[in-house]
Amino acid sequence: MKTFWERQGYSEVAIVDAQGHSGGVWILKQDGNNFDVQVEDIHMNAITFSISLGTDKWYCTGLYASPTPSTRVNFWHYLCHLNSTISGAWLLMGDFNEIIAPGEQRGGNFHQNRADGLISVMDNCNLIDLNCVGGKFTWHRNCRGQRSIAKKLDRGMANLSWRLSFPEAFLETLCRSNSDHNPILLRCGGLPIARGAKPFRFEAAWMSHSEYEQVIKNAWSKERGAPVAALNAIKEDSIIFNKEVFGNIFQRKRNLENRLRGIQRSMERVDSARLIMLEHQLQEELDKVLYQEELLWYQKSREKWVKFGDKNTKFFHAQTIIRRKRNKIHGLTLPCGAWCTDDIILQEEANNFFKNLFAPISNNQTIVFDIDHVPKLNEDQASTLLQQISKEEVLAALNQMHPLKAPGPDGFQGVFFRRYWHIIGEDIYNLVSQAFNTGYFNPSLAETLICLIPKIDCPKHFKDFRPISLCNTLYKLITKVLVNRLRPMLDSIIGPFQSSFLPGRGTCDNAIILQEIIHHMNKSKSKKGDVAFKIDLEKAYDNVNWNYLRSCLLDFGFPPIIIKLIMHCVSSSSLSLIWNGKRLPNFTPTRGLRQGDPLSPYLFVICMEKLSLAISEAVQKNSWSPVQISKNGPRFSHLFFADDVLLFSKATCAQGRTIANLFNSFSIASGLKINCVKSRVLFSKGVPRSKRDKITNLSSIRSTNSLGNYLGFPMVTGRVKKADFAFIIDKLNSRLASWKNKLLSKPGRVTLAKSVMNSIPTYYMQISWLPSSICSQIDMMTRKFIWKGNSNKGIHLVGWNVVTKSKEDGGLGVRLAREANTAMLGKLVWGLQQQSDKPWVHMLQDKYLHN
Repeated sequence: MKTFWERQGYSEVAIVDAQGHSGGVWILKQDGNNFDVQVEDIHMNAITFSISLGTDKWYCTGLYASPTPSTRVNFWHYLCHLNSTISGAWLLMGDFNEIIAPGEQRGGNFHQNRADGLISVMDNCNLIDLNCVGGKFTWHRNCRGQRSIAKKLDRGMANLSWRLSFPEAFLETLCRSNSDHNPILLRCGGLPIARGAKPFRFEAAWMSHSEYEQVIKNAWSKERGAPVAALNAIKEDSIIFNKEVFGNIFQRKRNLENRLRGIQRSMERVDSARLIMLEHQLQEELDKVLYQEELLWYQKSREKWVKFGDKNTKFFHAQTIIRRKRNKIHGLTLPCGAWCTDDIILQEEANNFFKNLFAPISNNQTIVFDIDHVPKLNEDQASTLLQQISKEEVLAALNQMHPLKAPGPDGFQGVFFRRYWHIIGEDIYNLVSQAFNTGYFNPSLAETLICLIPKIDCPKHFKDFRPISLCNTLYKLITKVLVNRLRPMLDSIIGPFQSSFLPGRGTCDNAIILQEIIHHMNKSKSKKGDVAFKIDLEKAYDNVNWNYLRSCLLDFGFPPIIIKLIMHCVSSSSLSLIWNGKRLPNFTPTRGLRQGDPLSPYLFVICMEKLSLAISEAVQKNSWSPVQISKNGPRFSHLFFADDVLLFSKATCAQGRTIANLFNSFSIASGLKINCVKSRVLFSKGVPRSKRDKITNLSSIRSTNSLGNYLGFPMVTGRVKKADFAFIIDKLNSRLASWKNKLLSKPGRVTLAKSVMNSIPTYYMQISWLPSSICSQIDMMTRKFIWKGNSNKGIHLVGWNVVTKSKEDGGLGVRLAREANTAMLGKLVWGLQQQSDKPWVHMLQDKYLHN
């Protein structure tokens, strides 16, 4: 083998021989490279070496973890010990023979206790998993007569120091040949990216400078009365201010630290009052720069759970790096089926794909989708929508926005408008007021950036990304004021079978109903039986026909000027794709609603209500037979939550034709289509196979034995088991893997524990009594997360009973999982007693509490 590698131009650095047919690690260096490689440590499963080039040095561990679980445990201990001996940038790569989440395998069983070992290594060593492109799984086994098994056994992970040294690095999964493993290739410098002009971004740190407010006053006075032009003036003056006055934060930090270090060395030799004063002055300047640095990374991190001001700069910096790498696109499959990493070609293909996505189908004329009886806004409601806008109303809407939400094309976030409202507020108010009075505003306000967020790990196609709209803050201010007026009155025109985005309605309403219907269907032995359709609408927001939207607004009685304003919001936009930080050429959409616009969810609900009314009309005409699970309980024909659609009926061919015909008419009118591949149909147990086949053929939707999760809730049909809620632990582990708690201060860890470690399980606790083992594990993970930092080695500074007390009682306000679960179900009991008008309450009362 040595001779073979020498012929290929490589020289041997170190070798760990294989044990039988397993293992073996080879470290080879390509001849002609001018960096130095030095072996630092050799283990039976790993080789650690350093790479030096000039003054730069980093460490790498090439490894093969044992396929035997008990042996792997010892290897995990070795890696944690190795971490304590390494000071500097460190990368680990190889076959870990373990996965950390169920999503990292296809087929086979997932063992959480084994995964916890590797997760613990990542946590203790503060390691960040490197993203991988080209394929999700790196190991495959084809089993004869059975489904193949695939896992992500090979990976790379690195500490923060290495990640910051190589911010563009990523792993590429290569094609496997004559092996059950795919090779993985580390690209330290990333692939060449075609850079465009860097877009302007308002820096919140500028606000901490005493002279910046004057910059705002001077620039705004140049264009008073014209907010769009005034913002452009501020943009130009801010760039000059940043260059000539504010300066580079990191350079200023280095200069101050060097000066402070020099002063302190001088003080060791001379006792001088002047030096003491100068040290105090420099320390104050450094504290201010450190504050600005934390604010800079907090703004860039988009981290909404951890509070700014708790000295979490390293955490915010790490989150920024992780977020950027997760969203960076290195390669995708082109429509022709070829894998492409050429950034220029990918940009062109991406723009074409999303242009077509927001383009209309060939037949875009208005198709009538009439309903006999459509509820309308009453005169008082219409009058409310038409009332003159007040300054307080505009300011209230501004304060409801997240201050550091990702900005639109103008680069200004909500925090800017809040901070300088006393200077710019009058003109902003006039702009919003004029929009409501005329139904029109400057179309440049509706310019939108499209950010691509991966829907799945390791996306391979353009369709694997969700296009999220980054709208200008001034545009969102107009639509936010409109939403605040519209939202309270939607309850009068939206029926009880839609639960999304409306006051007093929530996800658990529909989940409870579906749970009971599935339970009823599983018990039913009738050959007539029932059927439940779980419908996935293809690219729902992106496909909404604007003519259909206008007809819905007219049917529901919206005032003409409000319809004009809404349609101007929808149709005046121009979209520009953000591709790896570069802004691509604009294009104009001709259909769809922008995900990220505050108005879009409510417009979508209005569009879906016409379908809801059509189904209810079919029920009244006895052409649609709904499902009823108790004698005097409510009948259910459908449930909507945004684009999550559930349909219920008797399992007959006539019902199948009715559903197919109604949806076909709705699809032609609205532009919304059923994704038959992702949709499923569930039958009662007693329904014969022949009838099932006929109904599935009519609908073109596949039959299933389980509808899976609904809105995130597991639809448990039997006795609750630990396995039913193990995904909660997986979600928490996934978050922990990206947070790196050692980078957080103690207040930051407590805040994150309360806001996320508590809130993730709480969502599922709304309708389910979690197994005690799950609750105990949640508490254990929270406890470990709070105490395990760099300084105290996991020592618990106070008792857990103190931590879980309320702040008023001297605790930290961290909730115990079981107590939170009890409280959430107590809220459900309260709802049963106080909200008798809700369908889920009526259903449960008649089924279980009728006596």
